[in-house]
This record gives sequence, structure tokens and C-alpha cells, in this order.
Amino acid sequence: MTNETFKLIRLYLGQTQREFSEEMNIAESTIAKVETGFTVLTEKNRAKVVRKFNTDDPEFIEFCKRMKQRIY
Repeated sequence: MTNETFKLIRLYLGQTQREFSEEMNIAESTIAKVETGFTVLTEKNRAKVVRKFNTDDPEFIEFCKRMKQRIY
């Protein structure tokens, strides 16, 4: 999972970094560092996200496409 995908999951869920942090049981500072590319997502934290969120969801995939079009 890329840092970009990690952030897109949070945005798709409509959560702040704090809310996402609480739901995923990951420190808020870690969320910020991963999203900005300052650090990589650990396997442990990646597993937490994957257990709670399906990145193969067609609605999420479409959301990612729309968000990437806005950026680029």
C-alpha cells in the first residue's frame, strides 16, 4: 500500500487524521508522517488498515480516479 493510497482511504471515509487514528489504533503523528511521505507504512499498520477496509471496492477505486484527476 502506498502512502497515497493510505491517505485516499482516509479521505474516502471522510475522516480527519485524528478520527482515522482512533479508528485504526495508529498514532495521529504516524498518520501524518505516512501521508506526507516522511515515513513508510509498517506492515503492522498496513495490516490494520487492510483488515478494516477493502481497497478493491469499486466505489473506492472510482474515488481514487477522481481524486488523482484533481491532483494531476
